[in-house]
Amino acid sequence: MVVSEALLGQGLALASAFCFAVANVLIARSSGRRDSRGVVFSVLVTAVFAAVIWLATESLDMQAVASTSWWKGVALYALAGVLSMVVGRSFLYKSVRRLGVVRSSTVKRMNPFFSSLLAFLILGEVITMVGAAGMAVLLFAFLLMMRESAKNQQVGDDAPPPVWDYSFGVLSALAYGSAYIFRKFGIFELPYPAFGTFVSALAGLVAFLLAGLFVKSLRGRLTGIFTDLDRWMIMASIAVSLGQILFFAAIVYETVIVVVMIASLEIFIASYLSIFVFRLERKMSFSMVFASIFAFTGVILITLG
Repeated sequence: MVVSEALLGQGLALASAFCFAVANVLIARSSGRRDSRGVVFSVLVTAVFAAVIWLATESLDMQAVASTSWWKGVALYALAGVLSMVVGRSFLYKSVRRLGVVRSSTVKRMNPFFSSLLAFLILGEVITMVGAAGMAVLLFAFLLMMRESAKNQQVGDDAPPPVWDYSFGVLSALAYGSAYIFRKFGIFELPYPAFGTFVSALAGLVAFLLAGLFVKSLRGRLTGIFTDLDRWMIMASIAVSLGQILFFAAIVYETVIVVVMIASLEIFIASYLSIFVFRLERKMSFSMVFASIFAFTGVILITLG
C-alpha cells in the first residue's frame, strides 16, 4: 500500500500532537520547577536528541555541505529556533504575567489561526471552502474549551487589564507563526527535519546563553538547569523533542496550515491522557467532550479540504 505524501504528513502531525500532549501531562506530573530553567533544559535535550537522530538517519544523505543552499537552510532554521524558543516563549510568559492564565490562554489558542494566516499570505497556501469550514468548527471547539476553563478558574474581581497587555499574546502567536514559515522555507533548502530541529534548538540555546550575559536572573537559572529535575521532567523533555522533530517532518510532506491545525489537537489529547491514562483528573465535563468532538471533526474537514 502506497501512502501519499499528504497522508504521511498528516500522520506525522498527529503523532507530533500526541508527543506534545504527553509532554504537557508529564510536566503537570512533575514536582520540579516550571520556570525558564525547565525551558532551557528542554531545549538542551531537544538539541542532543535531534543531533543523535540526525547523525543516525540523515547525515549520510546530506550532500553539498556548506553550499549556498546549505547555508540558507541553516540560517532559516536558526531564525525559526530563536523566534519560537526565545521570542515566542518570552512573550508568552509576559502575557501570562500581565493577563493571568485564563485570558492569556485565550490568545494562545489562536496560534494555529495566526500561523494559517501567515502561511496563506506568505507561502501562498490555499484554504479551500471545506478547509475554511473545518477551521470554523475548530475555532468553535476552542471557544467551548476556553469558556469551560474560565468557569473553572477564579478570575477575581480585579479590573480588566488594558488592551495593550493583550499585545504580548499576539506577539507570541506571531513569533510562533513566523517560526513555522521560516521552517518551511528552510525545508525548501534542506529537507532534513532532525537536522533542522537540531539547528533550531542550538540557536535557541545560544540565544539564551547570550541573554544570560546581560540578565542576572536568567544567568542564575541557566547555571542551575540541572537542579530540581525529576524523571517526569526528563521524560517530558524527550517527548517535546520527539514532537518537534515529528512536526518538522510533517511540514516536509504537508502544508503548514494543515499541520498546525492537526497539531492544535494537542490540548484535547492531553485532556484525555490526563483523565484516562495518568489519572491526574477525575472526570471530563460534557462541554469538554463536545469541544473535543468538534475539534476532531474540524481537523477532519481541514485534511479533506
